[in-house]
Amino acid sequence: MDYLAKVREYRPQASEEVVKKLERRLSLVLRKPDAAMVAATDPKEVERAAAWVEKACAVSAEAAKGAVDAALEAMRGERAKSRLVVYYLAADHLGKIDSL
Repeated sequence: MDYLAKVREYRPQASEEVVKKLERRLSLVLRKPDAAMVAATDPKEVERAAAWVEKACAVSAEAAKGAVDAALEAMRGERAKSRLVVYYLAADHLGKIDSL
């Protein structure tokens, strides 16, 4: 998958460097098709994504959950929501892109 192009569908000015860094950081997860996606209808999956954002961006659990919810809302039209794109959008929502 071209993650940079996918992120740029939502954030046209997305940083190529940050996307590549995220790809390296998530490389093991992205190899498994099922794990590479966030199931927005599964509360445990959303909680797992929020926990990652909380740790990676050093924010509260509430802020991380709100950012993940905002990312999933932005991607509402997508059937398959890429984990990398969700994480990028959540970090961007929090103003923490540089944390990634």
